[in-house]
Amino acid sequence: MPRTPVMVNTDPFANVRLRNIENNGRATDKFMVEMEDESGEFREIPGTGTVHSGDYKLVNNQEVYSTAQEILTDSGLKFKPVPTFNGGHSRPTVWNGRRFSAKWYVEDAAVEAPDGSNVMLGIEATNSYDGSSKVGFSFFAMRLVCSNQFYSRNMLGKPFVFPHINRGGDLDEDIKIGLAQLKVQAGSFAKVLPKLKALQETRCESFNDFLQLRSGVLGLGFDMRDKHFLNELSGRGITQELGMKDVTYTDPSSYWSIANAATAVTTHLVGGYRGPNQSTRVVDYLLDQADQAA
Repeated sequence: MPRTPVMVNTDPFANVRLRNIENNGRATDKFMVEMEDESGEFREIPGTGTVHSGDYKLVNNQEVYSTAQEILTDSGLKFKPVPTFNGGHSRPTVWNGRRFSAKWYVEDAAVEAPDGSNVMLGIEATNSYDGSSKVGFSFFAMRLVCSNQFYSRNMLGKPFVFPHINRGGDLDEDIKIGLAQLKVQAGSFAKVLPKLKALQETRCESFNDFLQLRSGVLGLGFDMRDKHFLNELSGRGITQELGMKDVTYTDPSSYWSIANAATAVTTHLVGGYRGPNQSTRVVDYLLDQADQAA
């Protein structure tokens, strides 16, 4: 198995800089991202993708985090960081030494799902020092009772990438654009309700239907074994382990229950950066299947 590169600093907001790479004492057109470690010494960030050309715009995580908070505050909306449950992988911030994200949910942008639970708009701000993620936002729907995070391009569209900063411009140029994008998402969040209703109203009519759907879900490339998904759907999975007593699956045949079971695994068991990607795939797959069954 490949070794995970050592993290220079566990603090995602530590100072970073670009250092010109020299060849035989002469400057080249390449630059290495360096980060300040706990002792105050700058060290190169290990791993692929941390060498950049001269026109690369280095944006530090603190700038992205502060900008996201400024946009949320200026929107006038009430927001909170996503909750953490005991030892689960739902986190308000994620940092692996090269890539950073921060997540909030917006209390003012909420709908009541068909089962009576509250579902709120979530926003994830992203940045990276190795090119694995651009500076921008992703939007998701979060079921408040368990913080299951429904990422879906079918419901909330593609991630929003700051156009100026990702072309070498200034982050301040993108604040108004990001604010407008957030207000559009918050103002139109009710559009997710028909999608959630479709999941609730679509059911597996037979055991064979369930087996086919389960096979399709597990075939999307998840970091989970069959038992994680089935245990969660039967009420003995990750949400029970984390003490979420209010989470029940009264109708395991419904696509809504299946989506919640799968996103519980992607949110609380997988987490990190793979979790949102896998949540997108499973939610969009189930929405497509629900459309076909309608």
